[in-house]
Amino acid sequence: MASKEKIQLVDAGLKINSPYPPVLRTSRDVDLIISLDFSEGDPFETVISAKEYARQQKVPFPPVKESVREEKDHPRDCYVFEGRRPEEPTIMHMPLFNLQNCQGEEEIKKEREKYTTFQQHYGAPEIEHLLKKAKDNLKNNKCRILEQILLAVRRRKNRKFVAQ
Repeated sequence: MASKEKIQLVDAGLKINSPYPPVLRTSRDVDLIISLDFSEGDPFETVISAKEYARQQKVPFPPVKESVREEKDHPRDCYVFEGRRPEEPTIMHMPLFNLQNCQGEEEIKKEREKYTTFQQHYGAPEIEHLLKKAKDNLKNNKCRILEQILLAVRRRKNRKFVAQ
């Protein structure tokens, strides 16, 4: 690659607006995906699209009910979509703007309108604001994240034990 004059790269999130395709390859054998959703619209679009992509590609993916979209205007800060079979990863899906870090639907809507996908430039205050929201999501869910990591490790150990 270093000897080539030109290389072409594709954003890993281009297909689904999130890098699910490279992570879902069966050779990766992923147990847990932490999905930080920064979409300006429906915060479940990426995970629903990833589910459809996985179905088309015949790769393992946990159940994600379409009914979750009923919460698109007022999402919680974290959703856990658990793999039901050993080969299915668990997905922790965390919408950036949610009821825990915003004061209701109206603020969520304003935040999404202010921070659009195609905005070319954000100043330092806007960047700090977004970072704080993202950090707060992770801090607020630290225990849940650690719990899911432990569960993933246990599932992996059980899977190896059963295979022996």
